[in-house]
Amino acid sequence: MFTSKVNNKKEHYSLVNEDALSSLVFANKDNFSFLSKDSVIDCNQPIYKSREELGAIIKNLEYKEANLTTELIEEIIKAIKTSPIVRRNIKKALK
Repeated sequence: MFTSKVNNKKEHYSLVNEDALSSLVFANKDNFSFLSKDSVIDCNQPIYKSREELGAIIKNLEYKEANLTTELIEEIIKAIKTSPIVRRNIKKALK
């Protein structure tokens, strides 16, 4: 989940679970050209979808260009796997 309310997310996790702060991945126009301001990917809240569900969602998406480097993908996966909030079955589903 993307949000441009970076400070709100930081404040929320500072109060709720400080360990979850490390699962916020920062993003900007360099990675995602469609972003108008600095944002954060909250890797504490991934949504598990089956391949069929993803296929249905993808059919209705508008294409947005993203510069998803291997490093960024690895950072997102690590953030999800180390999140103290994400359920174990979601973590196991990641390669």
